[in-house]
Amino acid sequence: MLAQISSAGTIYGVRRATRADVGPIVASDQIGAPRDGTEDLGSYDAAFDAIDADPAQLLVVASDDGGAVVATMQLTFIPGSTASTAGSVSAGRTTASS
Repeated sequence: MLAQISSAGTIYGVRRATRADVGPIVASDQIGAPRDGTEDLGSYDAAFDAIDADPAQLLVVASDDGGAVVATMQLTFIPGSTASTAGSVSAGRTTASS
């Protein structure tokens, strides 16, 4: 677990996403799921593999106390010309219940 966050009295665990999270991530995407469907996850699995293999990317999920994925975001680490590194957050999603 990377962290715990609290919202409205509920504690959520934040961790690195695994391939097993691809289905719940897609299902929670209110734009992508209706457009692409959730039956064939091949392109999503390929995207996950590319993100997971890239050391500049971190795909995380937040889960409730029952383990259900309720949020996701992709962090991109951007090296700077100095000793600092910047970051960008993209593809942040939450389920309707969270």
